Amino acid sequence: MNKMKIKILPKSKAKEFSPDETWAAISVSTYKEEFAKLSGCKRMGLLQLEFLDAVFASTSNSKLFTAEQAEDILKFVDSVRSKIEILFVHCEAGISRSPAIGAALDYIYNGNHYKPYFQKYSPNELVFRTILEVAAKQGRIEFDGNIPVAELEELELEIPLEIIE
Repeated sequence: MNKMKIKILPKSKAKEFSPDETWAAISVSTYKEEFAKLSGCKRMGLLQLEFLDAVFASTSNSKLFTAEQAEDILKFVDSVRSKIEILFVHCEAGISRSPAIGAALDYIYNGNHYKPYFQKYSPNELVFRTILEVAAKQGRIEFDGNIPVAELEELELEIPLEIIE
């Protein structure tokens, strides 16, 4: 199967996204009434997720990213992957939650290392780790729970990363 391109943008630029290729979107917001209005042209699917950009709960009712949401993401990508050329992922600022999702999915589905995402963005480690843990439990990848982020500077990778500005 062809590698899918992954596009990361902030919410402010999400409504402008309307590629010539077929695409699907994962839209992340802190509150459900704040989802971006996305183009329907050539869009093959939309998954909307509501959770905080945090790695630990600051209050008892915090809406942190969950394993169930990670499962929803993997099911969604499985359902649209053969129909799309681009997977578009956005959150409010486009620097934490959406790059974490993009990095995990690029690793799981395309076999690309997540280093470029951690160099360009600040991926939410809870989101990234949870998606990888769920994928490992499903037998999609091997993951021991260790994200060697500190070692990323030492890696010299030459991969064709399809992060589109």
